[in-house]
Amino acid sequence: MSHPDGGSVFPVPCCPLCQGHAHVGVQQKMEGCSLRDLFAAAALQGFLASQHKGWSGTRENTVAFAYQYAAAMLKKREQQS
Repeated sequence: MSHPDGGSVFPVPCCPLCQGHAHVGVQQKMEGCSLRDLFAAAALQGFLASQHKGWSGTRENTVAFAYQYAAAMLKKREQQS
């Protein structure tokens, strides 16, 4: 099963020395933006850039809209793999 958020995008090492390799006795931790957040940001950017005329939603509704698109994109991606 894949990660529900699509996993990390642009992960960074836990410290400058490890560069993605685990240290002996130290748990490796890679962090980065989730694919879900990246998809939502792209959807939000496109939505705002297109200046949807007639949209009377609040900022919260607009963000929820972007995450609905992100969820749909992740679902479609999962179906194709």
